[in-house]
Amino acid sequence: MDKVNKKINKQSIFIPGYWNKEKIIIAMQQILKKEKNISINDFRWIHIKYHMCNRDTALRYFKSWKNFENEVGFKFNKKRNFSKKELIKIVYDIIKKEDNVYRTNLSKILKKYNKCNYDTIKRKFNGSINFHKEFYEATGTKIEFYKIWDKEKIIKIMKRIIKENINITKNDLDNYRKKYGLCCKNIIIKHFKTWKNFENIIGFKFFIPKNTKKYKKNDIINEVKKAYDEYGPLMKTDIKKIVSCSAPTLRNKFGSIDKLAEEANIKLKPGRKIIGNKGKYETLILDIIQESENTKIDRSIWINTNNKQYVLDGYDPIKNIAYEIDEPYHSLPSQRIKDQIRQDAILETLGCSFIRINEQHFLNKLRNKNQTNLENFTGELK
Repeated sequence: MDKVNKKINKQSIFIPGYWNKEKIIIAMQQILKKEKNISINDFRWIHIKYHMCNRDTALRYFKSWKNFENEVGFKFNKKRNFSKKELIKIVYDIIKKEDNVYRTNLSKILKKYNKCNYDTIKRKFNGSINFHKEFYEATGTKIEFYKIWDKEKIIKIMKRIIKENINITKNDLDNYRKKYGLCCKNIIIKHFKTWKNFENIIGFKFFIPKNTKKYKKNDIINEVKKAYDEYGPLMKTDIKKIVSCSAPTLRNKFGSIDKLAEEANIKLKPGRKIIGNKGKYETLILDIIQESENTKIDRSIWINTNNKQYVLDGYDPIKNIAYEIDEPYHSLPSQRIKDQIRQDAILETLGCSFIRINEQHFLNKLRNKNQTNLENFTGELK
């Protein structure tokens, strides 16, 4: 049970009804030790970063932000009302300090200096187009959409890269884009037309590793056929793991995995998303059952019936028990009929005992009484 309680404590903040006034105050006081100048809008990223409750939950318990400030013992950082002249001056000062400022990266640079937000500028000027017009009229400087590349700029950056690095491959150019501000490969080919011209003009040659292997179509097809004979029907993700070449090589050779399957004369197995999505609390509930019953529950098991293929949420092969976690949408009349047909088909093939667990009832019992006895949570569809 100690392992079960640790699992509950890690994910308990996501269970509905976890928060109350005392827990919110304690959590907020801990956050204020690390963060300063918090505004009301900062609850969006605090909720994600520190697993804090959202704004609606805080207002439900404190009713107003003033009550929240008084009980926690701090004050929110109020918004500053910028004028148009102040915003233009802030952006103009940043352009003087930064070399590469464009419309595409202006919002990131403003966040770096933390003086104002790009949304504030758009709100004040009624759109980004009006801002750039008034900014050009006031300062005489034009902010371009993106960096305009020519041969001289590319050569200048590449010579710097060659001085600082050894054994440069074509794939390394993607890694140097952030570090040195290099353009992408498509722009290089646009200006130099071929990689040979690019090497001749700059005066170097790309490093070609000795271990590079040239794959043939027949070798890839034979690998897939061997795996199909051993394991049966495969999914697209399985083929990516089985094949020794990379995903771009597959696309260059065959175009797509579907075309590879056609040439290999095999049928692909449908993915998990075609049947349905995984429940939010499914893993938590099945982990608790597994610990309390001292057994092993297999997850997302494919069951081949006479008519269709179904995916079970959990299956205990030792005790021959099938587990299904019913989310709220399972209470709909149309879904009940589908679930009953699905349950009957699985019972015919496996001959097992079938347990349906209502997600909301399970979480309420877990939160209130901290019980893990399955008799309280299982039952037939209503």
